Amino acid sequence: MNPSKGNATVKMDIVFMRNVLIHFNAETKKAVFAKVKRVLKRDGYLFMGGAETTMGIDDAFKRVTLDKDSVTSRTGHRTYP
Repeated sequence: MNPSKGNATVKMDIVFMRNVLIHFNAETKKAVFAKVKRVLKRDGYLFMGGAETTMGIDDAFKRVTLDKDSVTSRTGHRTYP
């Protein structure tokens, strides 16, 4: 599957994208997040590098804490004990 080709028919629970966004400007980051939203389930998780964030770029995501780690989730995420 190549989400950049628009053929994302399968929705993913998790997308790993570490140390990718640090190389792009804000406009390109917005485009990347739009593609991630197309392939990521509404209650899915996006794993990014420590220096990357969706803050100020796309408010469809928010940071959540799972145990001792932080992860970014689509709005409407499920909660775990």
